[in-house]
Amino acid sequence: MNKIVPVLIFSLYFGLYGLAQNPDTQKIVTDSVAKTATQKEIDTLYKFVEQQYFQKNYDEAIEKGKFAISLAEKEGYVEKIIDLSSLIGNSFLKSQDTIASKKIFSENIDRALKNNDPKSIVNAQIDLANLYALQDQSQEAIQLYEEAITSALKSADTISLFILHNNISDLSINEENVALASYHVPKTVEYAEYANSPYFSVAAKSLQGRLSFIKGDAKSAIRILEACAVEAKEINFDEILIQIYEYLSKSYVLDGDYRAAYNANSELQVYLSKQYETDKIQAIETATARFKLEQYELELKEQALQAEIDKQETKRQTQLFWVKIASGILFIFFLFLLYTYLRRRKLLKNLKQKNKQYLEEKEKTEELSKAKSRLFSNMTHELRTPMYGIIGISNMLLKNSRFDTEKEQINTLKFSADYLLSLINNALYFNKIDAEKNEELKENVFNIRKIVASVVDSIKFLNNGHPNEFIIEIDEDIPEKLKGDEIKLSQVLMNLLSNASKFTDDGIIVVRLKKLETIGEDKIKIGFSIKDNGIGIHPEKQKDIFNDFVQDNDFQQNNINGTGLGLPIVKKILKQLKSKIQLTSEVGDGTEVQFDIIYKVAKAIDLSIDNKRVDTDALRGKKILIVDDNKINRMVTQREVENYGAEATLAPGGEEAIKLFKEQDFDLILMDINMPGMNGFETTEYIRNINETIPILALTAVEREKVLEQNRFSLMDDIVIKPYKGEQFINTLAKHL
Repeated sequence: MNKIVPVLIFSLYFGLYGLAQNPDTQKIVTDSVAKTATQKEIDTLYKFVEQQYFQKNYDEAIEKGKFAISLAEKEGYVEKIIDLSSLIGNSFLKSQDTIASKKIFSENIDRALKNNDPKSIVNAQIDLANLYALQDQSQEAIQLYEEAITSALKSADTISLFILHNNISDLSINEENVALASYHVPKTVEYAEYANSPYFSVAAKSLQGRLSFIKGDAKSAIRILEACAVEAKEINFDEILIQIYEYLSKSYVLDGDYRAAYNANSELQVYLSKQYETDKIQAIETATARFKLEQYELELKEQALQAEIDKQETKRQTQLFWVKIASGILFIFFLFLLYTYLRRRKLLKNLKQKNKQYLEEKEKTEELSKAKSRLFSNMTHELRTPMYGIIGISNMLLKNSRFDTEKEQINTLKFSADYLLSLINNALYFNKIDAEKNEELKENVFNIRKIVASVVDSIKFLNNGHPNEFIIEIDEDIPEKLKGDEIKLSQVLMNLLSNASKFTDDGIIVVRLKKLETIGEDKIKIGFSIKDNGIGIHPEKQKDIFNDFVQDNDFQQNNINGTGLGLPIVKKILKQLKSKIQLTSEVGDGTEVQFDIIYKVAKAIDLSIDNKRVDTDALRGKKILIVDDNKINRMVTQREVENYGAEATLAPGGEEAIKLFKEQDFDLILMDINMPGMNGFETTEYIRNINETIPILALTAVEREKVLEQNRFSLMDDIVIKPYKGEQFINTLAKHL
């Protein structure tokens, strides 16, 4: 491989350097782009580094080259960074430091690819390929040369194309790869003509002769190589003459002309002797360059070591300074901690006393909260029980034709009772919300238009002392059937419309529902607005109107009474529905409240479930045992079930119920919970020991949650809260019969 080395190096540097004086190739070493003063300085440094390289002052080339690169990096002069790196890498290569040169060449390829400059890419790839060739890695070198050809073609760089085809040809001939050499040798000849250089021309012709030899065409090889030897001698191209006479001698042998072969070999020995002398000089120069480079690297290490020593000393002095500063800060911090500790100890002593007081107050508050819960729980039963009787008897009287002349008074009684029950429920519901025992939101199918109309009709009747005109406007885009908690919506609308009606006399109240947006495939956001032209609310009092138990004194002066629970309940229900209420009002101009709620649109399967009716004829002929300690409640429940054809048997307590159950057969039992003696749960447990299948329904005025919390409720099948709606009550019974 030593024979190809001069050609490779010649092709990369000496040829280009020699051509630099040719006007046709000036573009290779000049740049038409306007340059800054710093770039011009870098160009001057580059020429100096190049000169040092050709003068074999490799240590100087490396040192000045690195300095020039540092300037080029600051300037962003990427092209010159690549050129300088090439010279530095080849300086290391000439000094036989192949590891450093390979690292530089590889980095240079990456840098050239990033800069996307075809010419720089080609030069960088040639550098690394030459290194592979020098290390006898022919295949790696050829592969890299072939990759570089693509970039060279893009930039129409004929000099680089000659070098690439020449080097591939040289390596492939040495490897006796006829097919590869047959392609690249003609290309080498073609691009040598473009270069207009006698050196390139001789190199190309020598490749033709060598190719003819490995093909076995001795006569053609002899003819080409003899002519080539003459031209090489004319230009003193001694390096190529070694290859020419070596292959010329082999060709004569192949042709059988041994005398000519001997003469050619004699010529070869002459030039080998010259080469030997040159190699000796070059070896000395290389050793000298290597020594200088090692000295340079040693000096750099010494400088780096001294710099590190200086750095460590500076660091030590800095650390000492900061230790002093830190010591001072720590001392001050210690004094601060001591002061803080003493102050903290005093605060902790006070805090313990405060905590003790807090715990005592907390226990009192918890006891009061429990007492409040017990009070409301008792109120649930004690207030709802008589209300059940009043409402139940009112319904019975309304259904009795004998009292047709008194229906107006009976209706007044019933609605007064309903309103009183509404106030009771508000108070109880408010307590339940306050205790954070919110009911889970139901998902029932309902007709939103009917809900709004029903609430408006109820408000008209309950507030008949305030004759107002109600206008209902519902967006046609809102579906008729929705899915959600219609009870919560009714509570919100009832309270808001009740307030609007109370504070508006002979005015107009507009209830407006508008579709705001469709969410996903099955949800819709509806905007609700209730607007009146009543007395309005003063701006200073609007922020407090939603607080618990708050009433405007102006309302009381206008003989408008209430519990002050309606709007706080509305606010808390809407929070549960993930909504907020907005209020706009001016004194004398009325009030508007707005909120929005997201509901599901009822699907066909939901509507089919909603439209499914329970067969109330299922009660006809059934025997039902009614267990209740309140005589009026027993009578009301008895009349209700008998209206649907059931046979009712009454028991005033648990013991009587058990006795009747043992004596008779029943289809269903309605069981009160709070009874003197044996309560509803105890009675149910006793009956279940006898019969596990008979439906037992809790019929109670106790809060639903209180009943469900009891473990023994699992022995029951369902629950009905008094007072109830007649249809709901009968449907529940029919479901279990």
